[in-house]
Amino acid sequence: MNLVRGEHVNVQQDLQTIAIGVVGFLAVRWVFLTLFWEPFSKYVLVWKPPSQRKGLSLEELKKEEMKDADVVKMCKYGWHMLAYVLLWIWGFNIMLDKNWSILRAKSVDPCWVGYPHSGDEKPSLKPFFFAQISWYCQTFIESAMVDKARGDFWMMMIHHVLAVLLLTGAYWGNAHRVAVTVVFEQDLSDILMYFSKMLVKAENRFPALKSDALHGALLVMLIVAWWSTRCILLGFIVWSGYTTVWPTGLIVPGSGDMDGLSTFLILQLSVFFVLQVIWGCALIQVAVRKLTSGELHDHYGDADKKRKKN
Repeated sequence: MNLVRGEHVNVQQDLQTIAIGVVGFLAVRWVFLTLFWEPFSKYVLVWKPPSQRKGLSLEELKKEEMKDADVVKMCKYGWHMLAYVLLWIWGFNIMLDKNWSILRAKSVDPCWVGYPHSGDEKPSLKPFFFAQISWYCQTFIESAMVDKARGDFWMMMIHHVLAVLLLTGAYWGNAHRVAVTVVFEQDLSDILMYFSKMLVKAENRFPALKSDALHGALLVMLIVAWWSTRCILLGFIVWSGYTTVWPTGLIVPGSGDMDGLSTFLILQLSVFFVLQVIWGCALIQVAVRKLTSGELHDHYGDADKKRKKN
Protein backbone atom coordinates (compact mmCIF):
# COMPACT_ATOMS: atom_id res chain seq x y z
CA MET A 1 0.00 0.00 0.00
CA ASN A 2 1.38 3.39 -1.01
CA LEU A 3 0.88 5.64 2.01
CA VAL A 4 1.04 9.41 1.75
CA ARG A 5 1.93 11.15 4.98
CA GLY A 6 3.11 14.46 6.34
CA GLU A 7 0.88 16.70 4.23
CA HIS A 8 0.44 20.21 5.59
CA VAL A 9 3.38 19.72 7.96
CA ASN A 10 6.33 22.09 8.17
CA VAL A 11 8.46 20.56 10.91
CA GLN A 12 10.49 23.63 11.85
CA GLN A 13 7.61 26.06 11.68
CA ASP A 14 5.21 23.71 13.46
CA LEU A 15 7.66 23.02 16.28
CA GLN A 16 8.10 26.77 16.74
CA THR A 17 4.33 27.22 16.86
CA ILE A 18 3.98 24.46 19.47
CA ALA A 19 6.79 25.99 21.55
CA ILE A 20 5.01 29.35 21.43
CA GLY A 21 1.82 27.57 22.46
CA VAL A 22 3.52 25.97 25.46
CA VAL A 23 4.96 29.30 26.58
CA GLY A 24 1.56 30.87 26.02
CA PHE A 25 -0.20 28.30 28.20
CA LEU A 26 2.39 28.73 30.97
CA ALA A 27 2.05 32.52 30.78
CA VAL A 28 -1.75 32.43 30.91
CA ARG A 29 -1.51 29.94 33.79
CA TRP A 30 0.73 32.31 35.75
CA VAL A 31 -1.59 35.27 35.17
CA PHE A 32 -4.72 33.26 35.98
CA LEU A 33 -3.28 31.79 39.18
CA THR A 34 -1.47 34.90 40.41
CA LEU A 35 -4.23 37.43 39.83
CA PHE A 36 -7.29 35.32 40.50
CA TRP A 37 -7.27 31.66 41.34
CA GLU A 38 -4.53 31.42 43.97
CA PRO A 39 -6.04 34.23 46.12
CA PHE A 40 -9.46 32.63 45.66
CA SER A 41 -8.07 29.20 46.63
CA LYS A 42 -6.51 30.59 49.80
CA TYR A 43 -9.84 32.20 50.72
CA VAL A 44 -11.79 29.00 50.08
CA LEU A 45 -9.32 26.88 52.05
CA VAL A 46 -9.24 29.35 54.97
CA TRP A 47 -5.47 29.52 54.50
CA LYS A 48 -3.29 31.45 56.95
CA PRO A 49 0.02 33.03 55.86
CA PRO A 50 3.13 32.01 57.85
CA SER A 51 3.10 35.35 59.70
CA GLN A 52 -0.24 34.41 61.29
CA ARG A 53 0.80 30.94 62.42
CA LYS A 54 2.78 31.99 65.46
CA GLY A 55 1.46 30.48 68.67
CA LEU A 56 -0.37 27.65 66.94
CA SER A 57 -0.13 24.18 68.40
CA LEU A 58 1.83 21.45 66.61
CA GLU A 59 -1.41 19.88 65.37
CA GLU A 60 -2.68 23.23 64.07
CA LEU A 61 0.62 23.84 62.30
CA LYS A 62 0.36 20.47 60.59
CA LYS A 63 -3.12 21.38 59.39
CA GLU A 64 -1.83 24.64 57.95
CA GLU A 65 1.01 22.79 56.19
CA MET A 66 -1.60 20.49 54.67
CA LYS A 67 -3.45 23.58 53.48
CA ASP A 68 -0.26 24.76 51.75
CA ALA A 69 -0.39 21.58 49.68
CA ASP A 70 -4.12 22.02 49.14
CA VAL A 71 -3.58 25.52 47.72
CA VAL A 72 -1.25 24.04 45.08
CA LYS A 73 -3.79 21.33 44.27
CA MET A 74 -6.68 23.79 44.15
CA CYS A 75 -4.73 25.99 41.74
CA LYS A 76 -4.13 23.02 39.46
CA TYR A 77 -7.77 21.95 39.60
CA GLY A 78 -9.04 25.40 38.65
CA TRP A 79 -6.53 25.90 35.84
CA HIS A 80 -7.13 22.45 34.37
CA MET A 81 -10.90 22.71 34.54
CA LEU A 82 -10.80 26.06 32.72
CA ALA A 83 -8.50 24.69 30.01
CA TYR A 84 -10.46 21.48 29.53
CA VAL A 85 -13.79 23.33 29.30
CA LEU A 86 -12.41 25.55 26.53
CA LEU A 87 -10.71 22.64 24.70
CA TRP A 88 -13.83 20.48 24.98
CA ILE A 89 -16.10 23.23 23.61
CA TRP A 90 -13.68 23.62 20.70
CA GLY A 91 -13.67 19.87 20.10
CA PHE A 92 -17.46 19.72 20.41
CA ASN A 93 -17.87 22.31 17.66
CA ILE A 94 -15.49 20.34 15.41
CA MET A 95 -17.39 17.12 16.05
CA LEU A 96 -20.73 18.76 15.25
CA ASP A 97 -19.37 19.75 11.86
CA LYS A 98 -17.93 16.39 10.73
CA ASN A 99 -19.92 13.55 9.18
CA TRP A 100 -17.48 11.02 10.64
CA SER A 101 -17.91 12.25 14.23
CA ILE A 102 -19.54 10.09 16.87
CA LEU A 103 -22.09 12.85 17.44
CA ARG A 104 -23.40 12.60 13.89
CA ALA A 105 -22.66 9.01 12.94
CA LYS A 106 -23.68 7.57 16.36
CA SER A 107 -20.77 5.15 15.99
CA VAL A 108 -17.00 5.17 16.49
CA ASP A 109 -16.34 3.20 13.30
CA PRO A 110 -16.38 6.20 10.88
CA CYS A 111 -13.36 7.74 12.61
CA TRP A 112 -11.38 4.69 11.43
CA VAL A 113 -13.06 3.75 8.13
CA GLY A 114 -10.85 4.76 5.22
CA TYR A 115 -7.70 5.13 7.35
CA PRO A 116 -5.30 6.71 6.50
CA HIS A 117 -7.64 9.61 5.83
CA SER A 118 -7.34 12.43 3.33
CA GLY A 119 -4.72 15.03 4.15
CA ASP A 120 -7.08 17.68 2.78
CA GLU A 121 -9.01 17.47 6.07
CA LYS A 122 -5.99 18.43 8.15
CA PRO A 123 -5.59 22.22 7.69
CA SER A 124 -8.92 23.01 9.40
CA LEU A 125 -7.93 20.78 12.34
CA LYS A 126 -4.34 21.99 12.66
CA PRO A 127 -4.99 24.80 15.20
CA PHE A 128 -6.86 22.33 17.42
CA PHE A 129 -3.98 19.86 17.23
CA PHE A 130 -1.47 22.61 18.04
CA ALA A 131 -3.53 23.62 21.08
CA GLN A 132 -3.85 20.03 22.35
CA ILE A 133 -0.15 19.21 21.84
CA SER A 134 0.91 22.48 23.49
CA TRP A 135 -1.44 21.78 26.39
CA TYR A 136 -0.03 18.33 27.09
CA CYS A 137 3.52 19.66 26.86
CA GLN A 138 2.51 22.30 29.40
CA THR A 139 0.94 19.68 31.71
CA PHE A 140 4.15 17.63 31.53
CA ILE A 141 6.12 20.65 32.77
CA GLU A 142 3.46 21.48 35.37
CA SER A 143 3.32 17.92 36.71
CA ALA A 144 7.10 17.89 37.09
CA MET A 145 6.73 20.98 39.30
CA VAL A 146 3.64 20.25 41.42
CA ASP A 147 2.73 16.54 41.22
CA LYS A 148 5.80 14.80 42.62
CA ALA A 149 3.90 13.74 45.78
CA ARG A 150 1.26 11.88 43.77
CA GLY A 151 1.22 8.13 44.02
CA ASP A 152 0.76 7.90 40.25
CA PHE A 153 3.35 10.53 39.31
CA TRP A 154 5.12 8.37 36.75
CA MET A 155 1.84 7.13 35.30
CA MET A 156 0.82 10.73 34.77
CA MET A 157 4.11 11.61 33.11
CA ILE A 158 3.78 8.59 30.81
CA HIS A 159 0.21 9.68 30.04
CA HIS A 160 1.36 13.17 29.01
CA VAL A 161 4.15 11.80 26.81
CA LEU A 162 1.77 9.30 25.20
CA ALA A 163 -0.75 12.05 24.52
CA VAL A 164 1.87 14.19 22.75
CA LEU A 165 3.19 11.23 20.73
CA LEU A 166 -0.29 10.07 19.75
CA LEU A 167 -1.46 13.53 18.70
CA THR A 168 1.73 14.22 16.76
CA GLY A 169 1.77 10.80 15.10
CA ALA A 170 -1.94 10.96 14.32
CA TYR A 171 -1.59 14.30 12.56
CA TRP A 172 1.49 13.24 10.61
CA GLY A 173 0.04 9.82 9.76
CA ASN A 174 -3.46 11.00 8.76
CA ALA A 175 -5.24 9.48 11.76
CA HIS A 176 -6.55 12.92 12.65
CA ARG A 177 -10.16 11.76 12.88
CA VAL A 178 -9.25 9.24 15.56
CA ALA A 179 -7.20 11.75 17.54
CA VAL A 180 -9.96 14.36 17.60
CA THR A 181 -12.50 11.73 18.70
CA VAL A 182 -10.27 10.50 21.53
CA VAL A 183 -9.43 13.90 23.01
CA PHE A 184 -13.08 14.94 22.74
CA GLU A 185 -14.32 12.02 24.82
CA GLN A 186 -11.40 12.16 27.25
CA ASP A 187 -11.77 15.85 28.13
CA LEU A 188 -15.36 15.52 29.35
CA SER A 189 -14.56 13.43 32.44
CA ASP A 190 -11.59 15.69 33.24
CA ILE A 191 -13.98 18.63 33.63
CA LEU A 192 -16.20 16.73 36.07
CA MET A 193 -13.19 15.33 37.96
CA TYR A 194 -11.58 18.71 38.65
CA PHE A 195 -14.94 20.31 39.50
CA SER A 196 -15.64 17.54 42.03
CA LYS A 197 -12.20 17.85 43.61
CA MET A 198 -12.62 21.61 44.02
CA LEU A 199 -15.97 21.18 45.75
CA VAL A 200 -14.46 18.72 48.22
CA LYS A 201 -11.50 21.04 48.93
CA ALA A 202 -13.88 23.99 49.52
CA GLU A 203 -15.66 22.38 52.45
CA ASN A 204 -13.61 24.30 55.04
CA ARG A 205 -15.09 27.59 53.85
CA PHE A 206 -18.53 26.27 52.97
CA PRO A 207 -19.70 23.72 55.59
CA ALA A 208 -22.66 22.64 53.42
CA LEU A 209 -20.15 20.97 51.10
CA LYS A 210 -19.19 18.49 53.86
CA SER A 211 -22.33 16.52 53.02
CA ASP A 212 -21.67 12.80 52.63
CA ALA A 213 -24.60 12.65 50.22
CA LEU A 214 -22.97 15.31 48.01
CA HIS A 215 -19.60 13.55 48.08
CA GLY A 216 -21.28 10.26 47.22
CA ALA A 217 -23.24 11.79 44.34
CA LEU A 218 -20.11 13.44 42.92
CA LEU A 219 -18.17 10.19 43.19
CA VAL A 220 -20.91 8.20 41.44
CA MET A 221 -21.18 10.76 38.63
CA LEU A 222 -17.42 10.77 38.18
CA ILE A 223 -17.22 6.96 38.07
CA VAL A 224 -20.05 6.82 35.52
CA ALA A 225 -18.47 9.56 33.38
CA TRP A 226 -14.98 8.05 33.62
CA TRP A 227 -15.96 4.49 32.79
CA SER A 228 -18.46 5.42 30.08
CA THR A 229 -16.03 7.68 28.20
CA ARG A 230 -12.44 6.92 29.15
CA CYS A 231 -12.88 3.16 29.43
CA ILE A 232 -15.92 1.84 27.57
CA LEU A 233 -16.06 4.37 24.72
CA LEU A 234 -12.28 4.43 24.36
CA GLY A 235 -12.32 0.64 24.43
CA PHE A 236 -14.73 0.62 21.48
CA ILE A 237 -12.49 3.08 19.64
CA VAL A 238 -9.44 0.86 20.18
CA TRP A 239 -11.35 -2.27 19.18
CA SER A 240 -12.74 -0.55 16.09
CA GLY A 241 -9.18 0.40 15.19
CA TYR A 242 -7.99 -3.20 15.31
CA THR A 243 -10.99 -4.60 13.41
CA THR A 244 -10.92 -1.87 10.76
CA VAL A 245 -7.19 -1.54 10.15
CA TRP A 246 -6.18 -5.22 10.53
CA PRO A 247 -7.76 -6.32 7.20
CA THR A 248 -5.66 -3.71 5.39
CA GLY A 249 -2.46 -5.44 6.57
CA LEU A 250 -1.08 -2.20 8.03
CA ILE A 251 -0.80 -3.65 11.56
CA VAL A 252 -0.35 -7.33 10.68
CA PRO A 253 3.12 -8.58 11.77
CA GLY A 254 5.08 -9.97 8.86
CA SER A 255 2.70 -8.55 6.30
CA GLY A 256 4.24 -6.89 3.28
CA ASP A 257 1.89 -3.96 3.91
CA MET A 258 2.75 -3.65 7.61
CA ASP A 259 3.29 -0.01 8.56
CA GLY A 260 5.39 0.97 11.56
CA LEU A 261 3.56 4.21 12.35
CA SER A 262 0.12 2.61 12.16
CA THR A 263 1.27 -0.20 14.46
CA PHE A 264 2.84 2.28 16.87
CA LEU A 265 -0.29 4.44 17.03
CA ILE A 266 -2.72 1.63 17.73
CA LEU A 267 -0.42 -0.04 20.27
CA GLN A 268 0.13 3.24 22.11
CA LEU A 269 -3.60 3.92 22.04
CA SER A 270 -4.01 0.50 23.66
CA VAL A 271 -1.55 1.46 26.42
CA PHE A 272 -3.44 4.73 26.82
CA PHE A 273 -6.63 2.70 27.29
CA VAL A 274 -4.99 0.50 29.95
CA LEU A 275 -3.97 3.59 31.93
CA GLN A 276 -7.59 4.80 31.92
CA VAL A 277 -8.80 1.43 33.22
CA ILE A 278 -6.22 1.50 36.04
CA TRP A 279 -7.38 4.97 37.09
CA GLY A 280 -11.01 3.87 36.71
CA CYS A 281 -10.38 0.96 39.09
CA ALA A 282 -8.78 3.40 41.54
CA LEU A 283 -12.01 5.46 41.48
CA ILE A 284 -14.02 2.35 42.33
CA GLN A 285 -11.57 1.68 45.18
CA VAL A 286 -12.24 5.21 46.49
CA ALA A 287 -15.98 4.53 46.41
CA VAL A 288 -15.63 1.19 48.22
CA ARG A 289 -13.46 2.80 50.91
CA LYS A 290 -16.00 5.58 51.30
CA LEU A 291 -18.83 3.10 51.77
CA THR A 292 -16.98 0.77 54.13
CA SER A 293 -15.00 3.16 56.33
CA GLY A 294 -16.34 6.65 55.63
CA GLU A 295 -12.91 7.68 54.41
CA LEU A 296 -12.67 9.81 51.28
CA HIS A 297 -9.14 9.29 50.03
CA ASP A 298 -7.67 9.22 46.54
CA HIS A 299 -4.65 6.91 46.83
CA TYR A 300 -3.09 8.49 43.74
CA GLY A 301 -4.10 12.14 43.96
CA ASP A 302 -3.89 12.52 47.73
CA ALA A 303 -0.94 10.27 48.52
CA ASP A 304 0.29 12.82 51.07
CA LYS A 305 -2.97 13.12 52.97
CA LYS A 306 -6.05 11.20 54.05
CA ARG A 307 -9.45 12.76 54.68
CA LYS A 308 -11.47 11.11 57.41
CA LYS A 309 -15.23 11.66 57.72
CA ASN A 310 -16.52 11.41 61.24
